Amino acid sequence: MSAPARGNKAKRSGQKEKTALQEAIKWYSYAAKKGGPDVQNTLADTYRKYRAILGISEKNINKMAFDLYKAAAEKDHAKAVLSLGLEYQKQGEFTEAGKYISKALTLNLSLIHI
Repeated sequence: MSAPARGNKAKRSGQKEKTALQEAIKWYSYAAKKGGPDVQNTLADTYRKYRAILGISEKNINKMAFDLYKAAAEKDHAKAVLSLGLEYQKQGEFTEAGKYISKALTLNLSLIHI
């Protein structure tokens, strides 16, 4: 197979991956709007992990992920509470970060990875 043919095949494969990801996000978004904290947390993680493939700016991804983590954290989803605390930490809001990280550990001590 020639180099251009391999490039076209890779491009088609990448487009299929993006299309599948967009379809999954569509359904996760639908479920997240229904208020399920597991789905909200997973969707936030998915946005973070696949930002480059989705082609969404880092600023927009950060806002979408923050809002989803916050929504799930309001329902005491331990992983989302921890993620929200880490988001506050990245923003330099250490007091707020400490509150959420402490709360996450209170909700689920297994979040500590030693």
